[in-house]
Amino acid sequence: MKHLIVFLMMTGLIFTQVDNVSAQIKNPLKKRVEKNVDKGLDKLEDGIGNLFKKDKEEEDENSDAEPQGEAAQAPAATQTAAGTASGKETAGVELKWSKYDFVPGDKIIFEDNQIGEENGEFPSRWDLVAGTVENAQYGGDNVIMFRGGSPTIIPYLKNSDIDYLPDVFTVEFDLLMPGESFTVFFSDRKNQRTPSGSNYLSIWSYKMDLSPASSTLPDKGSIANRWAHIAIAYTEGKMKAYIDETRLINIPHLSFDPTGISLHAYHASDTRRFLIKNFRIAEGGVKYYDRFLQDGKIVSNGIRFASGKSTLLPESMGVLNEIYKMLDEHPDVNVSIEGHTDNVGDNDMNQKLSEERAETVRKQLISMGIKEARLTSKGYGESKPVNTNDTPEGRAENRRVEFVKSDGTTSEKNPGDVQIDQVTPVSQNTGNIKTYGSVSIGSQEWMDGNLSVTTFRNGDIIAEVKTTEEWEEAKWEKKPAWCYYNSDASGEKKNGRLYNWYAVNDPRGLAPEGWKIPADEDWDRLRTYLGISNAGEKIKSTGGWKNNGNGSGETGFNGLPAGFRDYDGSFIMEGSEGYWWSSTNTDPSDDDSPWASCRYLSYEDSYLHKHNMSKGAGLSVRCIKE
Repeated sequence: MKHLIVFLMMTGLIFTQVDNVSAQIKNPLKKRVEKNVDKGLDKLEDGIGNLFKKDKEEEDENSDAEPQGEAAQAPAATQTAAGTASGKETAGVELKWSKYDFVPGDKIIFEDNQIGEENGEFPSRWDLVAGTVENAQYGGDNVIMFRGGSPTIIPYLKNSDIDYLPDVFTVEFDLLMPGESFTVFFSDRKNQRTPSGSNYLSIWSYKMDLSPASSTLPDKGSIANRWAHIAIAYTEGKMKAYIDETRLINIPHLSFDPTGISLHAYHASDTRRFLIKNFRIAEGGVKYYDRFLQDGKIVSNGIRFASGKSTLLPESMGVLNEIYKMLDEHPDVNVSIEGHTDNVGDNDMNQKLSEERAETVRKQLISMGIKEARLTSKGYGESKPVNTNDTPEGRAENRRVEFVKSDGTTSEKNPGDVQIDQVTPVSQNTGNIKTYGSVSIGSQEWMDGNLSVTTFRNGDIIAEVKTTEEWEEAKWEKKPAWCYYNSDASGEKKNGRLYNWYAVNDPRGLAPEGWKIPADEDWDRLRTYLGISNAGEKIKSTGGWKNNGNGSGETGFNGLPAGFRDYDGSFIMEGSEGYWWSSTNTDPSDDDSPWASCRYLSYEDSYLHKHNMSKGAGLSVRCIKE
């Protein structure tokens, strides 16, 4: 009888909590908003899945609202070190997730952390397939609310009618559900043909199903009425899925090809609302050690922290376990751990936060057994973005931790990244007195200066064009031409000559014997080897750039800010930017396309940018060994 009374009391509390969760959701249909949540029920929310479990330690939930901006790093916390449903710091509790093997992708395909969304409106980064879905607020956070009508949404992407999921990808989001099930379809149910058979993952409060696999949470656990972190990893036919730090699905050979994502809440209603936040799709990459050898560093977007803090979240441990494994297996490798943020929020705060987070990661690896002398830490705040801060995907890529090859004492050096060969004279075309050195970067050999020839390889003369009228005429008639910047020959020794693309693409050959004009794939290989975020810094010259935007000069490439001549004959950007042709036509199927590919450097950042330029423009040329 005593057990029956306890059971009835606990059941009453559960239903009271379900009503309270609904009351917290701010939306236009419910004017009265509960601003304060009873803390006793908050604790109950965390323990619903373990009501009848014996000898279970009590666990506290963090009810603090997370700030927006950089600190609201997607996806948010769902389990603390004690295994609770929050990201709250728990003193004296040690992270232990050695069996958690989820590693998120590093190239963001789609992200929505609901920043800037208007309450009551449809989520701006999604499209509706069916039902009612709206923005709301819960616990101070912006969320997406599934309300009724068997609601289904899809990411709003260009060309979503084709397969946009790569061979290696991950999906992550935070889910709050009253019970029943939430479904992830692996196709776009509005724009794509739905594969036959069972092509969806069912997430229940206590288990996951993805045919033919099914698995329940250990110890009769439940995620009903609390935030849970959902993670999915697909690798060339193999599918894994996780609730918090527990892997529940592990299928070695999936029976269908995932082509898109749809989210569906069949049981949603105005009294049983499903909430999600911090949604991300990312493309996976090469294995960590291979990436480390190739790029001299590992860039991770998968190390997550409590909002506005340097406290590690459990989903970080998949990445950290892989980093630990790499360092443990290669004791000669030392790394500098470098924290970066996006540009949302105060610059000084972001700088401080990046430093603290990098140091937290360093201490975590030391606690796992890596010797302290092998690790250093540094923060860069928002000063070194790798992508634009104007999109959610860009900001997500900028929020990262990098593990950079180091000598063990400083994070400024990356020994072994680049090897500069002894300068070797290169003979030039007949009639030109300039000679070139060569520099080896990775497996490539580049000229160490800009091309400056006046004849093609066969000796035919290339026309020098000085006036604006003649330059435009060369464009319209597709004639090869070259010029000096501002038609001033005094700059030739330093910057070389500028050529239009018709000279670059002429079958008589612009490059000297044994050399070629680099194609897009050659430029891409250079950028990948040096690292996407700082390839430009490594190939810039050490002087001559506006506002001291100089490079490190470490590769010997000596990229100069020579500017360019536009198709209309005007000269621009000297001192600010440098441009180099690619041999790649923008549209390979159309030789008459007016555009061709090029690469450029800017004084404002450390990237090697790709750009399409009018074929009538005059750019520098840098050759690569055939």
